Amino acid sequence: MLLFALLSGLVAWSAFWGLKGVVRSARLSSLKETDLRLIQALRERIGARIQRSLDQIQGAELLIASTPPSAATATKALVFALNHTGSEREVHSAAVVLDERARILASRRQGGVPPPRASERRVWRRAVAALRNQKKSGKGNRYHIEAGRLEDIPALFIVSPSPSTKGYWGVVLVAENFISLDKGEVGPGDGFFLVSEPDQIVFYARKGSEFVHDAIGRGFDKGLGPSLDILACCDPAAFNTVSDGKRWMSLLDFPGGTRTLRLVRVTGRMAASAELTKTNQALVGGVLVCWLVLLGAFWLLRRRRAEGSYDDPGDRSTHDAVDPLPSNTPFAALTRLGESVARGDHFREVISYGTEEAARYVGADRFFSAVYDDDLDQLFEISCSNLGDAFRAAVAIGAGELPEHIAVKERDLVEVLAVSEWEDAPEVLKNEGIASVTVFPMRVGEKVVGLMALYFDNPRELQADEIDICGYIALQGAVAVSRALSLPEPSPES
Repeated sequence: MLLFALLSGLVAWSAFWGLKGVVRSARLSSLKETDLRLIQALRERIGARIQRSLDQIQGAELLIASTPPSAATATKALVFALNHTGSEREVHSAAVVLDERARILASRRQGGVPPPRASERRVWRRAVAALRNQKKSGKGNRYHIEAGRLEDIPALFIVSPSPSTKGYWGVVLVAENFISLDKGEVGPGDGFFLVSEPDQIVFYARKGSEFVHDAIGRGFDKGLGPSLDILACCDPAAFNTVSDGKRWMSLLDFPGGTRTLRLVRVTGRMAASAELTKTNQALVGGVLVCWLVLLGAFWLLRRRRAEGSYDDPGDRSTHDAVDPLPSNTPFAALTRLGESVARGDHFREVISYGTEEAARYVGADRFFSAVYDDDLDQLFEISCSNLGDAFRAAVAIGAGELPEHIAVKERDLVEVLAVSEWEDAPEVLKNEGIASVTVFPMRVGEKVVGLMALYFDNPRELQADEIDICGYIALQGAVAVSRALSLPEPSPES
């Protein structure tokens, strides 16, 4: 027995060291894949954030183009460009109209933002010059983004051409609020930053939970690189090899208007060490348990041989096979949606997920969701799919008798079974190529707080059960919005 214990212990120890290297490599590979998925999700948030700013600019452009030029129209357009897009953290600090030489023709500011200073004017000139150079090269990008400062506040400046004024629109965002991070996405000691390529100007930077204000608008090697102990930006393969698993880097390059943007996440030493320690502890525990089980089985076998008794295979109990799980149904999505509302998830996530599931369930070709501000009589987009900019802007500002605004006014379901048979159908709806549309308002009592619209490329009439399920999804969106606005929650009957 003692000899067996020593030999099996030696085998277990050798197996531990062999498995340790394999498991360590697999664990690091898994963590890096997780990092890549995370920065891919963050890249989508950045794209959506920029798109919301461009939508506000497009709406302001439509206001200018659709009415005779006047001071009142210009003021209304600038106010529209400043309006927030559904979150208090996404407010534009300033909106400007620039001429062809980047001179400020009109400006609207809020939140105590000071009048334009020389440093701000230089940023606008750089942005306009970049757009003009791109136009000369034939690329014609829709926007340019610059990093700078408003007084001592790091800010991002987005500039887009204005066909109506032959100049440019510009909006200013607070850099710290540019990327929305959830709890745990950047841990203590982690580095997370967004830079331009190839000039490596820092647009956003975090070190753990701390936003690195001093790095914004400066070169990476001027302060952020030494702060994160990164000598050069950025070669993940070389960095990960040198770090030997103690730290690792993941990055993603993507287009950002006239620029190429690079999103980088560097896991800190504490996180890396904790993951490897946890993995090693689990491996030690697993090998130890297996060795003890092997010793116990050997001891039990020797004892039974000594007693001359063996198990009868006929006495072994059998268990019924476990039935497979039922296939997925629409009610699985409704369950996840209800759990999201119960957890108190942000209404944007609830409405976006619910709209996508509703479109998938009824086979819609396109969809649109928004929250409604009855003070401004405007819709603010939450999510959409396969819809043109002109149509989305028309829905946002309420141009024409669109089904979305009829649903808001009537506070009831609106169905257009065949747009071709609607004599007074708005031109923007027909130009979009939509054949059928169903709009579900999100109501809290008699107050409409949002809507969900489903579009079809062929005439389509929803069945009663489809309307019931989509109506329940809209109700969940209304519940999420009512909690965010501290309104009484809607009853199921609504």
